[in-house]
Parts: sequence; C-alpha cells; structure tokens
Amino acid sequence: MEECKGRCAPSGKEKMHEQSYPHPKAQRPAVVCGGAGVRGAVRGAGSGDVDEMLADIQQKLDALHALNEALPDPELSAAMTRMEKAGRSIVETVEASPAKAKQVRRFANYYLPDAVNVLEQYAKLARQGVRGENAASIRAEVERNAASIATAFENQLDALYAAESMDLSADLTVLQNMMKGQGLS
Repeated sequence: MEECKGRCAPSGKEKMHEQSYPHPKAQRPAVVCGGAGVRGAVRGAGSGDVDEMLADIQQKLDALHALNEALPDPELSAAMTRMEKAGRSIVETVEASPAKAKQVRRFANYYLPDAVNVLEQYAKLARQGVRGENAASIRAEVERNAASIATAFENQLDALYAAESMDLSADLTVLQNMMKGQGLS
C-alpha cells in the first residue's frame, strides 16, 4: 500500500497518516482505522441498512481525504482533517454500537454528502483557475464555513456519547454519596 510520502502539509494531516491512512489513489478498504480494514467489521455491525450506510460514509470520507490531499490551503486542510477524523470516529462508534446508527442518519444522508459536494465544487474552481468576483466570493465563503462544518461533525460525534455521559455522571454521583454515607470521603 502506498502512503502519502510527505505530501501532507504540517496542518495536522500527518497525524491522520500516523494511523496508516493510505494514499487516496491507492486501492484500499472502505474504512481505515488504526490500519485495520473495516469492510469486514462493517459486515458484522448489524443490519444491511447499517452496513450500507457505513460503507457510504466511508466512501464519502475517502473522497474528503482525497480532496484534502489535493487542496493546498492550510486552514481549509485543517478543517477537512477535523471533518475526516470526526467522521471516521462516528463510523467506529456505530460499528461498536449499531443501535446508534439512527442518530447518524442525517449526518450520513445530508451533512457529509453536502460537505463533500461543496468541497468538490471548491476544488473544481481551484483546478480550473477560475478568477473573478463570483469565484473569489465562493472560495472565501467555503473557506470561512469549513471550520464550522468541522465543528458540526465533531458535535455529531459528541452527541453519540450523550447518554453514556449522563449514565456515568449519575453513577459517579451515586458512588460519591455512598462513600460519604460510609464516611469514606
């Protein structure tokens, strides 16, 4: 498997490659997490709908990764790296808990595809060297909004853990109260 031999800008992309993300043009499994292909893990995740959704997310994340490699803007690249990292973490979370798939349907069907589409259009303008007021305005708007899109992806990931966080908080409160009642704290 070919790696992205130093082509990554120091915008955080190199951290993505530390997890053995192959070069976007290389043949690779649907998901790349810690160097392990996830296609097999996706098959074990649950229903066919979940498997299909996860495979589609992976395809979009692979496209996002390839776009990130092709675009030179360091700030945009940092936001795209955040998007990809959150997206891959979302996939890992749903693989581990397929019941959470329902929570990411809107992300899978709207947010991620729309973000990739916008970034593909941005890349197309950049490749074609389109100049002019309208093109400059579009590029500036994409660059301005990329960080907020990345934050939305991260918030989607965080939302998957809301129930666990509340359960843990409640468990800790009970434990603290028991220890106080026993005179141990």
